[in-house]
Amino acid sequence: MPAIPASIDDWAKGAHVFEGLGDFHRKIATKSPEAQQYFDQGMRFLWAFNHDESTRSFARATQLDPDCAACYWGVALTVGPNYNLPLMAPPRAQVAFDALAKAQMAATHASPADRALIGALAKRYPNAQPLDPSNSAPILTAYAQAMKAVAVQFPSDLDVQTLYAESRARPPPAPRKLLQRSTPFSNAIHAIPARTTTTFTRWKPHRTPKRQ
Repeated sequence: MPAIPASIDDWAKGAHVFEGLGDFHRKIATKSPEAQQYFDQGMRFLWAFNHDESTRSFARATQLDPDCAACYWGVALTVGPNYNLPLMAPPRAQVAFDALAKAQMAATHASPADRALIGALAKRYPNAQPLDPSNSAPILTAYAQAMKAVAVQFPSDLDVQTLYAESRARPPPAPRKLLQRSTPFSNAIHAIPARTTTTFTRWKPHRTPKRQ
C-alpha cells in the first residue's frame, strides 16, 4: 500500500487537470487562474466523494497561489475523516492541522463566506490528534454546529448549505449500525434530506432540460 502523503506538497504530487468533470465554479480570492481551476476541480471531486483526488487538486492550488486561504481550507476539509473514511491516520491529521493553520493565516484575503468556513473548520481540527470513531463524536458535533451558524449567516450560498448538510453526515460508528434508525449516526442521516432537497431545488443548473 502506498505511503500516505505527509505534507501538503506531497499531496500535490501527480495532480493534473481532468476533463469531463462538469462546469462547477466557486469564485475564490486568488490572482491565479490556474489556482482557481484546481480549486474548482477540487470542489467537483469533493461533490463526487473522491476525497483524495480532491485533496490533491486543492494542494496543487496552494502551490500555484500560496496566499489562497480557500485552497488550504479545501486541503484541510478533504484530507480528514468522511463518510467513507472514518479513521484518520496520523499523517492526514498533521496535514489537516497544518493546512488549517495556513488557511487561517491567509484568511484576511478571503471572502466573508470563505472566512466563515475556515472558522468553522477550526472546530473540526482543534489539534493534530487523529480522529476516529472513538474520539470524534464531540469534535464533529461542534463542527456541525459551527457549520449551521455559517449556513444561517449565508442562506443564499448553496455551497455553504451543502457543506452544512455534509457536516452532519459524520462517519458511522460501526457498519452494523448503519440501518438502525435509533443510532445517533442514523438520526443525523435522516435529518439531512430536508436540507439537501431544499438546496437542490434552488440550484437550477442541475435540472434536466425538458424534452422537446
